[in-house]
Amino acid sequence: MAVTQPALRFEVVARARPCAGEFVNGDLVRWKQVGEATFVLVVDATGHGKEARRVAELVEHTFDSAELDDPVAFMSSLDQCLRGSRGAAAALARLDADQRRLSYAGVGNVSGRVLGSHDTQLVAREGTLGQHFRVPKLQTLDLESGDLLLMHSDGISGRFSSNGFPELAGAALPFLATQLLERFGKLYDDASCALVRVEEPGPDGSEHELEVDSEQ
Repeated sequence: MAVTQPALRFEVVARARPCAGEFVNGDLVRWKQVGEATFVLVVDATGHGKEARRVAELVEHTFDSAELDDPVAFMSSLDQCLRGSRGAAAALARLDADQRRLSYAGVGNVSGRVLGSHDTQLVAREGTLGQHFRVPKLQTLDLESGDLLLMHSDGISGRFSSNGFPELAGAALPFLATQLLERFGKLYDDASCALVRVEEPGPDGSEHELEVDSEQ
């Protein structure tokens, strides 16, 4: 007899800030819910300042108006939209509440990791959207309650571990996101991160609840 597991809940937190000396940010974090799926996008436009911000705004419009489904297909579409611009690195995660699964595709220097029973590094394809693009491979991973998806631009150093950053195990996501920027952010680079904590339904039986918190 098949056992049906309840849909997961996701808490999403994002932080982003421009590099020192700039007032606008070429990094971008966006997310939205489509049916039973939650999509999280992290973008790092090439360079800094107003030109990078224009690229980020173009990505934002493309994401907000897209009919999202497959992360790889969106990366290909985004590459076409950024042709003629200075380009960007980006990664898109799809978290399916009912299927309890993560699907992920990335191009360029945006990093992704899933921390939980195992530390899984998500791989991005080398290249730049709008400039030098190769179709990324779709990565899939089964999700468990307690997993933490962490995505960030290269304005945040990836040289941290659960041992050196023990708060990752259970601290509140707004605190973790702020700590990532303050402790591991590079002063002279735009920086951004998105964190998603995977949870079982609440005690009232509610399923697929999306909680969000953003400072961009």
